[in-house]
Amino acid sequence: MAKPFFIDDWETSTKEELAACRAQLLGFIEAVPDREKQLKEQLEALEKIIVPLQNGILRARGIIDRMEEGAEKTAAQGALAEFRKSDERARKHLFFLQIWKKHGRETAVKYARRKNGEYLDNDLAKVLEDMDKLEYKRERDRESTKERSNVQVKRFRGDSRA
Repeated sequence: MAKPFFIDDWETSTKEELAACRAQLLGFIEAVPDREKQLKEQLEALEKIIVPLQNGILRARGIIDRMEEGAEKTAAQGALAEFRKSDERARKHLFFLQIWKKHGRETAVKYARRKNGEYLDNDLAKVLEDMDKLEYKRERDRESTKERSNVQVKRFRGDSRA
């Protein structure tokens, strides 16, 4: 299954950890083939939303922590809660796009419908797991084939001048 780029509690991450997560996201976007233009455009647009949103949440937390109790602080906390909801929706959409890249758009749509309760196919999770297992096995087979070809015994020519 696709792994999230940002942990659930990303707000407590260090700047370096957050920068590494964002770099992974950019690398993921760059790895999308040009023939999947629609997917790449959606990923780039989502990245342009996620990064400023996260920066805004972090800044808002800092400001709210320094505010005195009162109506303004309560209103700011409400706005921060809305930002967090938007961040959660953006990360869910990012996860959908990851599944799209890895398994195809049709599977991603089925997954999204199942998450929304519209598509109640209990076998979908099994199908995704099986696809992951097959991909893992193929990758492992490729690696073992490479290792075998690198380890083959080389023949040495004897000294023919004798």
